[in-house]
Order: sequence, then structure tokens, then C-alpha cells
Amino acid sequence: MPAEQLPQRPDLDQLRRQAKELRDAARAGDPTALERVNRHLRPPADPLALSAAQHAIAREHGFSSWSRLKAAVEGGAASLHDAVEANDVALVRLLLERGADPNDGHALAHAAEHADHRCLRLLLDHGATVRGAGALAALIGRSDGDGVRLLLDAGADPGRPQPAGSAPIGLMPDLAENPLAAAAQRDSAAVVELLLEAGADPDAPCRDGRSPLRAAVRRGAGDVGAVLRRFGARDDVDDADRFLGACARADRAEAERLAVVRLDLSGEDHAVIVDAAEHGDAAAVRLMLDLGFPADARRGMDGASPLHAAAYRGRVEMVRLLIEAGADVERRDGQWQSTPICWAAVGSGEHPRPDWPADWVATVRALLAAGASTRDAIVEGKPPSREVAALLRAPVGPPAAPDEPPAVDRELLDRMAGQLRIAFESGDVDLLASLLHPDVRWGGGGPRGCWNRTQVLDWYRVLGDRFGPVRVARTAVHDDAVELFVPVPGRPDWSQTFRVAGESIVEISG
Repeated sequence: MPAEQLPQRPDLDQLRRQAKELRDAARAGDPTALERVNRHLRPPADPLALSAAQHAIAREHGFSSWSRLKAAVEGGAASLHDAVEANDVALVRLLLERGADPNDGHALAHAAEHADHRCLRLLLDHGATVRGAGALAALIGRSDGDGVRLLLDAGADPGRPQPAGSAPIGLMPDLAENPLAAAAQRDSAAVVELLLEAGADPDAPCRDGRSPLRAAVRRGAGDVGAVLRRFGARDDVDDADRFLGACARADRAEAERLAVVRLDLSGEDHAVIVDAAEHGDAAAVRLMLDLGFPADARRGMDGASPLHAAAYRGRVEMVRLLIEAGADVERRDGQWQSTPICWAAVGSGEHPRPDWPADWVATVRALLAAGASTRDAIVEGKPPSREVAALLRAPVGPPAAPDEPPAVDRELLDRMAGQLRIAFESGDVDLLASLLHPDVRWGGGGPRGCWNRTQVLDWYRVLGDRFGPVRVARTAVHDDAVELFVPVPGRPDWSQTFRVAGESIVEISG
């Protein structure tokens, strides 16, 4: 059946009313309404939810989901910024085709935060400006060579400092940094070479006045130094730089050979131990401690100590090493005046690098065992993970016996099974989103880095864009979970399990 055409001036409120009328008629058993619903939803949920009726209305008008219909009706009023931030490629394409401004709300910078480049390419293809967008800094911060090449090919200036702005510590270089200097300090030889090939000055100074070559050597990044020298960088490296580089590489023999220079090291020089702690390099940190580096050295840009940096990353073994070395668990950083346990709490909520190993619960426990106070540990607007929040708010003393979790209503599970089937077979991400708890996690057997609803939906969108809607062979309801059996090539009985608590899905496995 051909899709119905939207009127010349469609009214979203009218479409909402149509969806409610369809829902009510289907619930009342109206045969025409049931036929319309059955055409797009197999099987429809009983009772029919409003979101399912909205989905049917959207499909009748030729859209894959209610959100696509809504975006088409609202046109430029819909937020391209939000669509890019959610990495909703289909919606980004739709909004751009309907005239949305590709430079809306720093969309390009948000597109650069995603590991895939689909939204980035769409924005560039529709005329997004690469000058002063902050996107290059984000890509350099992730050492994303393919993304950097995309922006350079689109006209990004490899020598233009990025606009000033805030960024999570450790995730991006300072946005006012020269691109080459930033790349040299991220230990990415491939990105450094791309920038130099595009015309970057190999001697463009870092913000601290040092050359990129000195910055690379001090970080122990010999491959970056080799690239810079190959492109004619001035060799202004001194013995202090070589000593710090040997420490960063955990090259004990070379560091001890040059150790005489340590008498002249500044507090800023000692800050290389902070970066080593952030990256979890235990051998380098032990070497520096053995050579007299203070366990509470401060990093210049934010006044963070090694313990702050390790706690933010959830590097529990590094935290224990530093505590044993005498690091101050109550020391406050120089920018936010926060303690390491606060940094751990923020890190647990932000998950700065999902691809890095982290254990914030164990990190917080180690800090508490060392006498850290929980005062001001939770920052407004930067909530910790549920587990860390419970730990920080827990009373002193032995924990009470856990309550028996309430049983999940069978009718709810049956309804959830039907809605999941609809969401999978129709590719309706909005319907799936309505079923997920904001802090839904992916358990065993799933992709890494899915720690909340946004990340889980991003993963399903990637699958949907690649494979389209799927066929659900059958569903099964367990004590507190729904299992969907989705045949895939070579695995006819492959399934995913959705654990339910309250009225939401809280964990996915499979």
C-alpha cells in the first residue's frame, strides 16, 4: 500500500491526536484500526501502547519511526545538535536534507566525538565549516587519524589553534593548543605525520613554549620524535628532556645514567609522573618514585596529583601503589579544589575511555580504606555511577543484609516482550528507548563501552543502519527477564536477554 502524503503544512499535534485515536480504537476492538496496526506491528502489544500507535502512524506516512516523522514535520526546528550528539545518522541526514544548518550548535565538534565518522561526513558533505569548530582538537585528542584526514581534506588549517573551551581532563588536549603540539603530546606519530604533510610547522611551539620535539622526547615518544626530525624539526632537546623521556619509558638504565640532571628539575618537570599514573604505567611511576619524584607532584594545567589522575581513570592498582608511596588522599587539585575520591566519583559517571580497564568501585574503596573523606565527593551536575553513589552514601559499619528484590509482574514481562519484538522488527529505536532504564548496562557477551541508555541505543542504531530491522523468531519470559531469539547466519538460536527491574530494562546480555 502506498504511503500517505503529509499535508503541505503538517501539524504534529494533529498527528499525535491521530495516534491516540488509533490506539483507543484498536483497544476497543475496531476492525479497521486493528488492521492498520497489524499491517505495521507483528504482533501488536496488548494493550496497545501510544508509542506503538505512533509508530504505525509514522509507517503509514512512509517513515521508519515516529522520531523520523516528527523530525520531518518540525524540519529545521528539530535539533541537529541533539541528533548528532546521539549519533542518529538517519535523523541527521533527514534534518540536513530539509535545510538544517550544518553549523548548528557546534554539531561538527560533537560529530568528531564519535568513533565512526558517518555524521562527520554528512555534515562536511552539507557544507559544515571546519574553521574554529573544535572538531580537529577532539579528533587529535582521540588520536583518530582517519577523522583528522577527513577534516584536513575539507580544508582544516593544521596550524590554527583551536578555539578555547572546556573539555574533560585527559580526554582532549587544551582546545587553544596548536594542533601539531597537541598531537605531539598525545603520542600519535600517525596524526603528527598527517599534520606535517598538510603543512604544519614542525617547530610551532606548545603553550608552555617548548617545541613539539622536546614535548615528544619528554613523554618518551620516540616514534613521534623521529617523524618530527624527518620533517626538519629543530633539535633543541637537552639532557633533562632525555632523562624525563627515559623515566616515561621506564628505561631505568638510561634514567640512572642521566640522573644527575634531576637536581635541577622543576615542579613542572616532576609532573610527568601524573601522566604516567593516568595511563596506569606502574613501571614508569615506580621508577620515578625511586628517583625521588614526589608522590604528590602537581600537573600544571589543573593542579592534579598522580592520585587524582589515577582515581579519575579508575586505575585501582595505581591508586594503591601511590597510597603506599605516601600520596595524600585529601590533597585538592588546583582548578576545582576537589579530592581524589571526588575525581573517582566523576570518572565513574563519565567513563572517560570505555576501552581502558577501570574499576571505580574498587578505587573508591581503596581511597576510603586509606582514610579519604566522603565530604564534597559528589559534584552537582556530574553524578557518579549508581554503585559508587551507593558506596559514598553508605553508612559507616557493616552493610545490612540486602533486601529480597521484588518479583517482576508477569503481565509486565509479557507486555515488555511484545514491545521488544515490535522495536526489533520495525527498527523503532524510540520505542526501545522508552523501555530502557537511563543507566541500563550491557552485561556479558555484548559490546564494550555500553554503560547507559544513550550508549546502548547508539550501538543498536549502528546495527540498524548496517542490517536493517531483524526478525524475532520467538520470545521467552523468565523470572525477571525477557529473552528474544533472533536468528543470525550460522547461529539460528542466537538470543538476547533483557533483565527487568521496576518497569524498565536495567541489563542486557547476549
